[in-house]
Amino acid sequence: MISHRTARELRYVNPHARWWWLHYLRDAYRQWNIEAAPDLRMITLINGAWHFGEASWDFDLNRIKRQIRAILAGYNYVVAIEFAPFRNHVMADNTGRIIAPHLQGLVWGETPGLRARCAQLVPGLGSADPLHLLAIREAAGGFAGAVGYMVKPPHHGYCVWQDRTGRFHHQGEKLALIRHHRLFTHLLPYDYPDLVLSGGAGVSVLRTARAAADRPFRRPRR
Repeated sequence: MISHRTARELRYVNPHARWWWLHYLRDAYRQWNIEAAPDLRMITLINGAWHFGEASWDFDLNRIKRQIRAILAGYNYVVAIEFAPFRNHVMADNTGRIIAPHLQGLVWGETPGLRARCAQLVPGLGSADPLHLLAIREAAGGFAGAVGYMVKPPHHGYCVWQDRTGRFHHQGEKLALIRHHRLFTHLLPYDYPDLVLSGGAGVSVLRTARAAADRPFRRPRR
Protein backbone atom coordinates (compact mmCIF):
# COMPACT_ATOMS: atom_id res chain seq x y z
CA MET A 1 0.00 0.00 0.00
CA ILE A 2 1.14 3.52 -0.74
CA SER A 3 -0.26 6.66 0.83
CA HIS A 4 -2.89 8.78 -0.89
CA ARG A 5 -0.37 11.60 -1.13
CA THR A 6 2.27 9.40 -2.77
CA ALA A 7 -0.31 8.01 -5.19
CA ARG A 8 -0.88 11.56 -6.47
CA GLU A 9 2.77 12.12 -7.31
CA LEU A 10 3.13 12.24 -11.08
CA ARG A 11 6.24 10.11 -11.48
CA TYR A 12 6.11 8.31 -14.81
CA VAL A 13 6.61 4.96 -13.08
CA ASN A 14 3.91 5.55 -10.47
CA PRO A 15 1.01 3.23 -11.45
CA HIS A 16 -1.53 5.77 -10.13
CA ALA A 17 0.01 8.81 -11.82
CA ARG A 18 -1.54 8.25 -15.22
CA TRP A 19 -5.05 8.53 -13.85
CA TRP A 20 -4.32 11.65 -11.79
CA TRP A 21 -2.58 13.42 -14.67
CA LEU A 22 -5.42 12.48 -17.01
CA HIS A 23 -7.90 13.92 -14.48
CA TYR A 24 -5.99 17.21 -14.27
CA LEU A 25 -5.66 17.49 -18.05
CA ARG A 26 -9.32 16.76 -18.72
CA ASP A 27 -10.41 19.36 -16.18
CA ALA A 28 -8.06 21.92 -17.70
CA TYR A 29 -9.37 21.26 -21.22
CA ARG A 30 -12.93 21.68 -19.93
CA GLN A 31 -12.08 24.89 -18.10
CA TRP A 32 -10.72 26.42 -21.30
CA ASN A 33 -13.52 24.89 -23.43
CA ILE A 34 -11.04 23.28 -25.84
CA GLU A 35 -13.53 20.64 -26.92
CA ALA A 36 -15.40 23.40 -28.77
CA ALA A 37 -12.24 24.84 -30.36
CA PRO A 38 -12.22 25.12 -34.16
CA ASP A 39 -10.37 22.47 -36.17
CA LEU A 40 -9.58 20.38 -33.09
CA ARG A 41 -7.48 17.39 -34.15
CA MET A 42 -5.33 14.63 -32.76
CA ILE A 43 -1.74 14.92 -33.90
CA THR A 44 0.99 12.28 -34.08
CA LEU A 45 4.59 13.18 -34.90
CA ILE A 46 7.19 10.50 -35.67
CA ASN A 47 10.87 10.97 -36.34
CA GLY A 48 13.17 8.06 -37.10
CA ALA A 49 16.07 10.25 -35.97
CA TRP A 50 14.73 10.05 -32.40
CA HIS A 51 15.00 6.25 -32.32
CA PHE A 52 17.60 4.65 -30.10
CA GLY A 53 18.59 1.17 -28.97
CA GLU A 54 17.44 -0.13 -25.62
CA ALA A 55 21.05 -1.01 -24.70
CA SER A 56 22.28 2.56 -25.17
CA TRP A 57 19.27 4.63 -24.01
CA ASP A 58 20.26 7.65 -26.09
CA PHE A 59 17.16 9.69 -25.25
CA ASP A 60 17.84 13.42 -25.59
CA LEU A 61 14.71 15.08 -24.19
CA ASN A 62 15.91 18.66 -24.67
CA ARG A 63 16.82 18.09 -28.32
CA ILE A 64 13.44 16.52 -29.06
CA LYS A 65 11.62 19.35 -27.29
CA ARG A 66 13.51 21.96 -29.32
CA GLN A 67 12.55 20.26 -32.57
CA ILE A 68 8.91 19.92 -31.54
CA ARG A 69 8.66 23.57 -30.52
CA ALA A 70 10.18 24.65 -33.84
CA ILE A 71 7.74 22.52 -35.83
CA LEU A 72 4.67 23.61 -33.86
CA ALA A 73 5.64 27.26 -33.35
CA GLY A 74 2.66 29.58 -33.77
CA TYR A 75 0.04 26.85 -33.32
CA ASN A 76 -2.30 25.98 -30.43
CA TYR A 77 -1.33 22.62 -28.98
CA VAL A 78 -0.79 20.34 -25.99
CA VAL A 79 1.30 17.28 -26.84
CA ALA A 80 3.10 14.52 -24.96
CA ILE A 81 6.22 12.50 -25.71
CA GLU A 82 5.75 8.76 -25.29
CA PHE A 83 7.73 5.62 -26.06
CA ALA A 84 7.16 2.62 -28.34
CA PRO A 85 9.48 -0.35 -27.67
CA PHE A 86 9.71 -2.63 -30.73
CA ARG A 87 10.37 -6.35 -30.43
CA ASN A 88 11.40 -7.23 -33.99
CA HIS A 89 13.54 -4.29 -35.11
CA VAL A 90 17.04 -3.41 -33.95
CA MET A 91 19.22 -0.35 -34.43
CA ALA A 92 21.80 -0.44 -37.23
CA ASP A 93 24.54 0.44 -34.73
CA ASN A 94 23.93 -2.79 -32.75
CA THR A 95 22.66 -0.97 -29.66
CA GLY A 96 19.68 -3.27 -29.32
CA ARG A 97 16.00 -3.31 -30.14
CA ILE A 98 14.48 0.00 -31.12
CA ILE A 99 12.70 2.31 -28.72
CA ALA A 100 10.84 5.01 -30.64
CA PRO A 101 9.97 8.24 -28.85
CA HIS A 102 7.11 9.97 -30.63
CA LEU A 103 4.46 12.58 -30.06
CA GLN A 104 0.73 12.33 -29.34
CA GLY A 105 -1.61 15.17 -28.50
CA LEU A 106 -4.09 17.79 -29.61
CA VAL A 107 -3.77 20.76 -31.95
CA TRP A 108 -6.47 23.27 -32.84
CA GLY A 109 -7.03 26.30 -35.01
CA GLU A 110 -5.21 26.99 -38.24
CA THR A 111 -1.85 25.28 -38.81
CA PRO A 112 -0.46 26.80 -42.03
CA GLY A 113 2.70 25.15 -43.30
CA LEU A 114 2.63 22.26 -40.82
CA ARG A 115 3.20 19.52 -43.38
CA ALA A 116 6.07 21.45 -44.96
CA ARG A 117 7.71 21.83 -41.55
CA CYS A 118 7.43 18.09 -40.99
CA ALA A 119 9.39 17.41 -44.18
CA GLN A 120 12.55 17.54 -42.06
CA LEU A 121 11.41 14.50 -40.05
CA VAL A 122 12.56 10.97 -40.90
CA PRO A 123 9.80 8.39 -41.54
CA GLY A 124 9.31 5.82 -38.81
CA LEU A 125 9.45 2.04 -38.97
CA GLY A 126 7.56 0.64 -41.91
CA SER A 127 7.92 4.00 -43.67
CA ALA A 128 5.41 5.50 -41.24
CA ASP A 129 4.41 9.05 -42.18
CA PRO A 130 6.02 11.53 -39.76
CA LEU A 131 2.77 13.52 -39.49
CA HIS A 132 -0.70 12.18 -38.87
CA LEU A 133 -3.75 14.36 -38.15
CA LEU A 134 -7.19 13.07 -37.21
CA ALA A 135 -10.32 15.17 -36.72
CA ILE A 136 -11.54 14.81 -33.15
CA ARG A 137 -14.95 13.54 -34.33
CA GLU A 138 -13.17 10.56 -35.91
CA ALA A 139 -11.13 9.70 -32.82
CA ALA A 140 -12.01 6.53 -30.94
CA GLY A 141 -13.92 7.68 -27.87
CA GLY A 142 -14.20 11.22 -29.18
CA PHE A 143 -12.62 14.04 -27.21
CA ALA A 144 -12.27 12.03 -23.98
CA GLY A 145 -10.63 9.18 -25.87
CA ALA A 146 -8.19 11.54 -27.58
CA VAL A 147 -7.10 13.05 -24.25
CA GLY A 148 -6.68 9.59 -22.75
CA TYR A 149 -4.62 8.46 -25.73
CA MET A 150 -1.95 11.09 -25.02
CA VAL A 151 -1.53 9.89 -21.42
CA LYS A 152 -0.33 6.32 -21.79
CA PRO A 153 2.41 4.63 -19.75
CA PRO A 154 4.67 2.29 -21.77
CA HIS A 155 2.99 -0.96 -20.76
CA HIS A 156 2.95 -2.47 -24.24
CA GLY A 157 5.47 -3.38 -26.89
CA TYR A 158 5.01 -3.31 -30.65
CA CYS A 159 6.04 -5.14 -33.77
CA VAL A 160 6.03 -4.10 -37.42
CA TRP A 161 6.07 -6.53 -40.32
CA GLN A 162 5.60 -6.50 -44.08
CA ASP A 163 3.21 -8.83 -45.90
CA ARG A 164 3.65 -10.35 -49.36
CA THR A 165 2.07 -7.34 -51.03
CA GLY A 166 4.63 -5.01 -49.47
CA ARG A 167 2.16 -3.49 -47.05
CA PHE A 168 3.40 -2.81 -43.52
CA HIS A 169 1.42 -3.81 -40.44
CA HIS A 170 1.76 -2.42 -36.92
CA GLN A 171 0.57 -4.40 -33.92
CA GLY A 172 0.69 -3.93 -30.16
CA GLU A 173 1.67 -6.78 -27.88
CA LYS A 174 2.50 -7.52 -24.27
CA LEU A 175 5.86 -6.10 -23.22
CA ALA A 176 8.20 -8.70 -21.69
CA LEU A 177 8.76 -8.13 -17.97
CA ILE A 178 12.54 -7.66 -18.29
CA ARG A 179 12.04 -5.01 -21.02
CA HIS A 180 9.31 -3.36 -18.97
CA HIS A 181 11.68 -3.16 -15.98
CA ARG A 182 14.53 -1.79 -18.12
CA LEU A 183 12.27 0.85 -19.65
CA PHE A 184 10.85 2.01 -16.34
CA THR A 185 14.32 2.13 -14.78
CA HIS A 186 15.38 4.68 -17.39
CA LEU A 187 12.14 6.63 -17.06
CA LEU A 188 12.39 6.88 -13.28
CA PRO A 189 13.64 10.53 -13.28
CA TYR A 190 10.64 11.84 -15.23
CA ASP A 191 7.21 13.10 -14.20
CA TYR A 192 4.33 13.07 -16.67
CA PRO A 193 4.44 16.89 -17.01
CA ASP A 194 8.16 16.69 -17.91
CA LEU A 195 7.16 15.03 -21.18
CA VAL A 196 4.36 17.45 -22.11
CA LEU A 197 4.73 20.58 -24.27
CA SER A 198 2.29 23.34 -25.15
CA GLY A 199 2.01 26.39 -27.36
CA GLY A 200 -0.45 29.18 -28.14
CA ALA A 201 -3.74 28.71 -26.29
CA GLY A 202 -2.42 25.36 -25.06
CA VAL A 203 -0.05 27.12 -22.64
CA SER A 204 -2.97 28.13 -20.41
CA VAL A 205 -4.34 24.58 -20.51
CA LEU A 206 -1.04 23.07 -19.39
CA ARG A 207 -0.51 25.71 -16.68
CA THR A 208 -3.97 24.98 -15.30
CA ALA A 209 -3.28 21.24 -15.23
CA ARG A 210 0.11 21.73 -13.58
CA ALA A 211 -1.35 24.04 -10.94
CA ALA A 212 -4.03 21.47 -10.09
CA ALA A 213 -1.37 18.76 -9.85
CA ASP A 214 0.73 20.89 -7.49
CA ARG A 215 -2.17 21.88 -5.24
CA PRO A 216 -2.20 18.75 -3.01
CA PHE A 217 1.48 19.30 -2.17
CA ARG A 218 1.30 22.97 -1.21
CA ARG A 219 1.71 23.78 2.45
CA PRO A 220 -1.28 25.65 3.87
CA ARG A 221 -0.60 29.24 4.80
CA ARG A 222 -0.63 30.01 8.49
